[in-house]
Formats: sequence, C-alpha cells, structure tokens
Amino acid sequence: MTNSALSRKLALRLESMRAAGLHRNPPRIDARHGAHIVINGISHVNFGSNDYLGLGTCAQWQRTVQDCFAAHAPSASSSRLVTGHLAETELLESSFAARFGYDECLFFPSGYQANMAVITGLLTDADAIFFDKRIHASMAHALSALGTAEGGPNLCGYAHGDLAQLQRKLRRHLDRENAPRSHESALNAHGAAGSQGCLATSGRQSTPAPAYHAAVAVLTESLFSMDGDALNLPALHAAAPNAFTIVDEAHAVGALGPGGLGLASHRAVQLNELANGLGKGQHKGQHKWPSKGQGKELGKGSRKGADIVVGTLGKALGLFGAFVLMPRGFKEFLTNFAAPVIYSTAMPPAFAACALAAVDRIATMDAERARLARLGALLRTLLADYPCPVHGNAHIIAIEVGEETRATRIAAALRRQGMLVFAARHPTVPAGRAILRISLTAAHTEDDIMRLATALHTLTGELSSS
Repeated sequence: MTNSALSRKLALRLESMRAAGLHRNPPRIDARHGAHIVINGISHVNFGSNDYLGLGTCAQWQRTVQDCFAAHAPSASSSRLVTGHLAETELLESSFAARFGYDECLFFPSGYQANMAVITGLLTDADAIFFDKRIHASMAHALSALGTAEGGPNLCGYAHGDLAQLQRKLRRHLDRENAPRSHESALNAHGAAGSQGCLATSGRQSTPAPAYHAAVAVLTESLFSMDGDALNLPALHAAAPNAFTIVDEAHAVGALGPGGLGLASHRAVQLNELANGLGKGQHKGQHKWPSKGQGKELGKGSRKGADIVVGTLGKALGLFGAFVLMPRGFKEFLTNFAAPVIYSTAMPPAFAACALAAVDRIATMDAERARLARLGALLRTLLADYPCPVHGNAHIIAIEVGEETRATRIAAALRRQGMLVFAARHPTVPAGRAILRISLTAAHTEDDIMRLATALHTLTGELSSS
C-alpha cells in the first residue's frame, strides 16, 4: 500500500482482523471436478460449495449453457428502463411466475441486489418490520438502508426460529397501534407515514407520496444459509396471520421441495399438500406443471406460500443471477421505485434461455435431491455424539465451535487432510459463535462423508487437549 493516511488506516484494520482471527484470505481454486477442487496442485474434497445438485460442474449442463450463449445475445446493453425489457426476459419471468405459482417475477444479477430491491423498494421506515435475527446479510443491509434502527418503534428482530416470540412481539405492536391516541398524535403519525412513502431508493427520491397505512412485514429465510435449519411456514403463518411475508429461498430452490421448487412458494406448498393428502394415483416426484398463466390461480381461497419469495440460480441451479416472485402489481412498483432495477443493466437474452433450461432441468432431478437428503442424514448420524452443538436438518450442517481462532485452526487442519470446510466467523455469524459450515452436494460420496466425520472427531479431540 502507498504511504497515505487511508493506506495506514486500512493496514491497521487488516491487522486487527488477523489478531481477532477474523481475517479472510480465500485460496485460489485451479480446477473443479464434481465434489473435488484443486488448490496448489492438490485435490481437496469441497465441503464449502453451494452447488447442491452438482450442476455447476456438470459437463452436459455446461454444453447447454454454451448453446444458449451461442444462440442468444450475451448482453442486454442497458437497464430495462432505458430501452425496455427484452422478449426473452418477458418469457422467462412469466414462465418462472407460473412455475412457482405467482402472478409476477423479476430477475436480478444477484441475490444481494434482489433482496435490496424488495426491501428498499417496497418497505419504508414507517412500516412495522419483523425479522429473524439470523437473516442473510443482504436483508440486514437493506434494512439499514431504510434508515431504521433495531429496537425502534418499527423494526424488531426476534430470536432465530422463535416464532412464539415473533407472535408476542407482533401482538404488542398491534396493541400499541390500536391503543386510543389523541387527535393530534394520530395526525402526526399519519403524516409521518405519508412523508416516507417514497423512500424506495434510500431516500434519494423526491417525488411526493400520498399518506398511506403502514404495512406489517416479516423477513426470514426458508433454509438458513449458516444454521442450516428449515422454516416452518405453516407455523409462521399461524404466528403472523396478517403480516406480509418475504422469504429468502436461496439455499432451498432446486435442492428442496417438489420438483426443486423450494419450501415457501405457492406451488411447492400446494404440491406438498397434494402429495401428503392423496397418496394414490400420483406418487412423490410426479408433478404436473402449470401452463402459462395458471400459476396465478394457485392458493385462491386460502393462504399457501410466502407473499414474496427471493430465489437464486447461482447455487443449486448451476448458473448465476436471482429472481423475485410476487403478487400482481408489485413488478410495476419495483420497476419505478427500486434502485437495483432502475440503475442496473438488465439480464442478457442468453441468460434468459439458460434460466429456462435450468428450471426445466431441476424438475427432473428428484434422484439427486434424494441423494442429497441421504448424505445429510448420514452426516448428522455420524456427528450425533459430537462434543460441539450440531445444527441443520438438510444439506447445510453447522458445527458451533465458538471461538473464532479455534474454528480457523480446525478448518486449516481439515485442509491439510485434503478437505475444504468454511470457518464462518463474525460478522457472518455472531461474535464468539464461530461455526464450521459444511455444504453437501449430490456429487459427494458416502466415503467423503465418513472421511469428514472421522477427521472432525479426531481433530476436535486433539485441539481440546492442546
């Protein structure tokens, strides 16, 4: 670094990160082969990848992506507000909406941008927002962009997975809202809500907004990226029956649910209900997909999935980008008020072709999903008597190690044995609660799982006695 005040400050910050065991220095990956990666010429079993179905390294899928890019333009060349959205993108978004059972869909370059768009584009600091305290950083950063502060009147976190606590906090909020107020305080509250109606782009919009009734929203994930546990969606609806639910399905879409439709979409919930209720004439794995336009009929008359689902293609779907599934009219609003839509170049036509191929492909991968579930069950069984808490009920297993430096030592020792495991530390997880995050994929073998479990038991014993 050059000898400047900024460079010296950055150097000191990096040094403090090293001293605290929080410094990041990701290795260079020379090659990927299924569940294996090559680092400095040495093959490692990769337990850090989110390539849950193995599509990211599948040669056949790579040829499909190559064909899509050969047949379609590789760039949209501008934002959709400048030159309009392309026909390929319109087909993609309408197809995804119908497939997952929603009215509308909107695509983004990344899941981070998708969450920023949804939260800063649809909500304001006048709305009552409740969130699981282990939501993804993209959601937490979006809440910060709204200018809200936890503990304030309109932003309230609840303990991870504690829906009873969420219910109590919602009730307290509603009791305060319904309490008698003076005429002057009611007018002030109504005016404050109206004045914040266009905070969609972090306060930069100056368009006057009409007064409106504040919303009540709940933010959560369906499969938590660090903890690995799954959301109980019916319990969420019971705890917050009138709240607007926004669910991040980044780690569930493709890997979980009927046809890989995740855990929280309208169509996934409906198909699960049919599978659990019928048991005859149609067996699990057989799904009749809706034709274009039929998705909007799902869930009429009763609440099914989440009101909004955020999904990604960069994990189980073996591609890149993200999408938002939503009710009718929301797409128009995001197009006008969400900065990530307004100021980002649109996704290219070649991507649209790839994404359509990806969602068709995952619908046929029930065998890979079943294998993934078996591998997860095997690892949980092998770690049943592990001395550290083990979390996760799907393909993400989190071992709570505690001290940051201990997590990095175990991860380094595993790497010396040819296994790459991610040591998640603050700020990814709370300080002093570092974890070893293990991601399983359908490309792993039972021998890979047993080798990892044996190494973990041995290393933990050695580190405890040292």
